[in-house]
Amino acid sequence: MDQTLKYNSSISLVNTNVWRSGRAYDANVTAGLFSFNNKKNKWNVEGKTAVSNRIGFLANGKTQTGYNQQLNFRKISGRLRFNVGGELAKDKYNSSDMGYFTFNNFLKYYLWVGYRWQK
Repeated sequence: MDQTLKYNSSISLVNTNVWRSGRAYDANVTAGLFSFNNKKNKWNVEGKTAVSNRIGFLANGKTQTGYNQQLNFRKISGRLRFNVGGELAKDKYNSSDMGYFTFNNFLKYYLWVGYRWQK
């Protein structure tokens, strides 16, 4: 589900389920996303929080739950632009049943600065 808001802003909810027969584990991944721009579309705050559940994955048949979070603050107009943010994925977070996923258990921070000119 995705809801467009004023000023090119939006909020979204994404969910996927994998139900398997037999002894294989089932999976559920849910993510909430947001992107908010100010009235002049100069500043943006965006983020994501996601939870993964692998049901019946552990040896005792219990569910393994992990999470992922991301937050960015950006200047999106003008000649000088930047993005500063961070992302955290815990060791038990796994969204492989939703799509391609390479690694977890990380904490990263980043800064991007750019200068743009147009004719």
